[in-house]
Amino acid sequence: MEVLGDPRFSAMILCLAISVFSITLSGHFRKNMEDALFGFLGLVWLTVSIVVFLVFSWKIGLLCLVGSYCLGLVLSPVSGRIVGLLRKDLTRGR
Repeated sequence: MEVLGDPRFSAMILCLAISVFSITLSGHFRKNMEDALFGFLGLVWLTVSIVVFLVFSWKIGLLCLVGSYCLGLVLSPVSGRIVGLLRKDLTRGR
């Protein structure tokens, strides 16, 4: 089975990328937000990761876990800058 050509795989990778970005963004906003959103986003990431393991092989699942970690490392400074820009705009109006 061609994994890269499967639309389910593309949808799951997109869900993983969105959840990792949301988790890093929520982590930077965490000083002002509740832990419920952070926990929910972690649950979404865990669910998508488990589905990748069940639908595809363990090798693809492990690759997605490593990819999620690397994506989190790359997206953390980006989300930090976004939060900095948003906080600057929010404090400017006061």
